[in-house]
Amino acid sequence: LDRHTPATGASNAGSGVPENRSLTLFLYKETTMATPTDGIHTTTNPKGTGWVNQANGNILSSHKGKTNAVAKGRLLAKRHRTQLTIHRRDGTPLTTQTYSAAPIA
Repeated sequence: LDRHTPATGASNAGSGVPENRSLTLFLYKETTMATPTDGIHTTTNPKGTGWVNQANGNILSSHKGKTNAVAKGRLLAKRHRTQLTIHRRDGTPLTTQTYSAAPIA
C-alpha cells in the first residue's frame, strides 16, 4: 500500500487526502544488552516453564531445554564479549565463564 492511500481505498474526491488515515506509532525502548558486571545468566524461566537467557533483568531468549539455552547463552556472551553464568534449577550458580576479545599477538 502507498502510505498516502488508506487500506479501504477511500479518499476525498479530488483532494488527494485520504478520509481515514491511521497512524501507528512504534515505541523503541533502549536497553543495554549486557555489561561486564551483569553478564548473561542462563536460568529457569521465572514466568513459566523451561530455561531463559537474561541480561539486566531482560529475557533475551527462552528454551524448552537447558542444553539449548546454554548454547544460545554462550553465543550471546561471545558476541557481546561478556560473562555467562549458568544456574542450577534451584537458582544457585553452577559455572561462570568470561568471553572477551582475543588478544592480538
